[in-house]
Parts: sequence; C-alpha cells; structure tokens
Amino acid sequence: MAIFLHNSIVDCFQLCKLSTDYQAVWLKACGSIFGVTGRVILGGIYINPQSANRGSNDISDAFNSLHSDIIEAWSISSTVLLMGDFNAHLDNAADSFPEHAQLLDMYPQLRQARLSLLPNARPNTAGRCL
Repeated sequence: MAIFLHNSIVDCFQLCKLSTDYQAVWLKACGSIFGVTGRVILGGIYINPQSANRGSNDISDAFNSLHSDIIEAWSISSTVLLMGDFNAHLDNAADSFPEHAQLLDMYPQLRQARLSLLPNARPNTAGRCL
C-alpha cells in the first residue's frame, strides 16, 4: 500500500501507523486540506482476497484488525477517511450499483480489461474468487 502526496501538501501529513495484520498506511492530516476543522485520519488499505493460501479465518482476522484500527483512528479524530481495495463481498447482492450499466453504455472502453504497459502484463482476476 502506498499513498502519494503532492509536494504542495506533504508538510500537512505525518505517518500515524503502519498496520502489521493487513496492508495499511494511516496518516494524520491537517483538516484544512479537506475543508474541515481539526485533524483528519486517512487510511490507505489493502486486504488480500481469499485464496488457497489465505482462508476465510485470515480474511475475518484482517477485517477485525481493520475495525480496531478504525476505532483507534476515531479516538484521534472524528473525521476518518478510508480508501483502498478491501476485496469485500458483503452479501448476495450484485457487486455493482444500478447505474453501472449506464456508465458502461456511456463509456464502452470501461468494458475492456486495462493492462499495464509492462512486459508480460495480464489482468489480475484474484478478486473474482470472493
């Protein structure tokens, strides 16, 4: 997990925590950047999907650790922003929102897998196992 900051705002951020139970970077930020008073806690999060090497108990443990970290972040600031790839499937509902089909009609290029320009690039389909 990485968070890139523009040089013009880098002084407004400081490292708060690196998670050891899942991949996350937690930063404290000046609220003025986000238009709020006080501090903002920003969490950049990646949770690996379930696989042959990573069972459902591992996934559950990662989300429990994330929950604890969110509570800790709220103890520092009432404004907590989360971003990342949670690889989460929460119920039996569709994985897309109703407007998704309209967006695909408006922007057909979104239907195609986009690959890196690096040699041997291929689509990452690991999240489909969820």
